[in-house]
Amino acid sequence: MALYTPAVAVRAPRREVDSMQKQTPLARLWTSPPEEESSSGEAQPRAQHYNASWRLTHTSGRQIRPHARKKTPVKPKTEIAKLPLARTVSPIFGGLATKSFSHSPSDLPAYVVDYTMNTILPRMLVHPTTSSSAWMEAYCQNPLSFHTFNFACAVHADLARNQIVRTRSREVLFHKTVAISLLNRMLANKSKDLEIVLVSVLLLAGNELDERSVNGLAAADVPAMHFQPHMPLCRWISVYGRMEGEPAHGAAMGLLVQQLGGLSKITMPGLADVVAFAELMWASPRLMRPNFTCFWDMDPSILRHHRIQSSEPGMPAPGRGFFTRIPGGLPSQALTVMIRLATIDRYMADCRSRRLQPDEEESLIATRNAIQHALLSLPAWDSLTKEERAFGNKKAYECCVQTAALYSNAVIMAFPPHLGWHVNFVQNIRSIIGSAPVEEWDNDMLDLLIWSLSVGALANFRTPERSFFEDCLTSVLKLRRITSWPEVQSILEEFLWSDVACRHGAAVLWASIRE
Repeated sequence: MALYTPAVAVRAPRREVDSMQKQTPLARLWTSPPEEESSSGEAQPRAQHYNASWRLTHTSGRQIRPHARKKTPVKPKTEIAKLPLARTVSPIFGGLATKSFSHSPSDLPAYVVDYTMNTILPRMLVHPTTSSSAWMEAYCQNPLSFHTFNFACAVHADLARNQIVRTRSREVLFHKTVAISLLNRMLANKSKDLEIVLVSVLLLAGNELDERSVNGLAAADVPAMHFQPHMPLCRWISVYGRMEGEPAHGAAMGLLVQQLGGLSKITMPGLADVVAFAELMWASPRLMRPNFTCFWDMDPSILRHHRIQSSEPGMPAPGRGFFTRIPGGLPSQALTVMIRLATIDRYMADCRSRRLQPDEEESLIATRNAIQHALLSLPAWDSLTKEERAFGNKKAYECCVQTAALYSNAVIMAFPPHLGWHVNFVQNIRSIIGSAPVEEWDNDMLDLLIWSLSVGALANFRTPERSFFEDCLTSVLKLRRITSWPEVQSILEEFLWSDVACRHGAAVLWASIRE
């Protein structure tokens, strides 16, 4: 496999050039000695000069006299010159530095290879053992991928360690500048290597460093959440979920995928899945319909977990409250999504106590992503049919969608709160509930209110907004004559609620309400 050599002009010092000339003088072809030399009694073979890449074969230059006894022919000697190997400039094994007037080797390319293969890709790609080689081949052979990976890995490493070390270095910024320049050139020239372009756009879109990415939780205007996600490290959501991303990059990815003929036409192993997940990550915090159709398939064995849980004594069926606790019910599409969300939530909670096999984990992630895609694809209330709106309730529908999306983003998808995405969800839920829910909501929808207020309270940990949810929840519980936490928990588990993900936050919430 040919390795990409960075196009950096490096001039060797004069001393090194002189040394190389002494060791490897110019080779000249061997010719027969002139008669003056051949007639000399001291005639000796002419001195040989070797080049590092040549093999020279010679025989003695002494002439054979007519009356001399014939000698046994001497077997030609073959010698191989042993000279020091020149310093390599490959991007992996000690590539030269990218700084001007510097000849010291750079450790960044070797670091990128190690960090990408052993840290990023194992958690990012589907079947990384077989897929990662194609990504490394792109890094080693293509200039655009080489420079883009060098920048993207530096950002990832800094965010994973919560400290800015490499991202702001001149070397990394140089790679970003070159990557953008090469990308613009390839787009202007309408390059046919669209998958390489797509990889670079993907990496640039997912590695836009923001100060909030590192300092988010320390900022006064970004409240923390009191959930414990099921899989906080899955697909590096703990890192990529802390980066804002540029809308222009997302639009560019959509155009490139369209030119390729859709996600199903992408040939690079794992690329289609990563692009689809990047789009899902962009749409989820904004509660927007994804641009791509759903790329993943749901595992029927995981969906059947709903029936198994329904038969367990003392355990309410996942999502049963969306069917029995909402007057008029939800539209069939929304009801299916809510029940599947509750099922995958319960299934992921059960998986926290055991180690999943690789195939089992991939199946779980694909099912989770497909259900999340279906949630984001639910129509707004005004887009429902007349029949669905006639039998349904607008407040109940919008409250279910907003609260389920908030819970799914925080617990099932495990988005970190650094960028404050959850603030908009909480404000939407508050506006739907109203200032006096006890007076504005019917009594047969109070259980839905208990669930929505509880999720909203855990999403507003130690903030002024928290008091609104606590006060409203206290009023609703008083109206329902509920005085113990087990009674509250039994209601919550009929909707979308995992005890293992919410236990600590719920304990703090209940203690605050009891005060």
